Amino acid sequence: MRSTKKGRVKLPLPILIAVPLIVLLAAGGILGFGKLKSHGAKQPAKVDLVQWKFDDMLLTLADSGDLHYLKVSMAVELEILDPSAKGREEEKDNPDRCKMLDVTNSVISSKKLSQLIADTGRVHLKSELMANLNEKIKTVKVHEILFTYFNVQ
Repeated sequence: MRSTKKGRVKLPLPILIAVPLIVLLAAGGILGFGKLKSHGAKQPAKVDLVQWKFDDMLLTLADSGDLHYLKVSMAVELEILDPSAKGREEEKDNPDRCKMLDVTNSVISSKKLSQLIADTGRVHLKSELMANLNEKIKTVKVHEILFTYFNVQ
């Protein structure tokens, strides 16, 4: 860098060109990324979830010989798909709740003790329950199953 007579520093020509170019490219990249992000994949519509609780179910497991039981309480987070069912989400005698209990009883009663006490037993049970519930009950869509109590004997 050389000094001029008036005390200013004279910068080399490549630096005078490169610095503004880098600043312009960076600003353009930031603005362009923001536009891409806003025009990219649309956010899914917000889904209103309802939580149904099923307390203290005592179920016999499918083991032959010894009797084993599972005492379970769970909450199911679901979306009501049937517009005619809106407003009756909390009713204890809701037909969908009864179907859900029936499917849950069938799935759990088909399990053996060894399947449930395995490291991934609960995870597999949740997945199987969710798949069965979503397949057999078309008026709701189950998003999550939460075991609030799970005791095998």
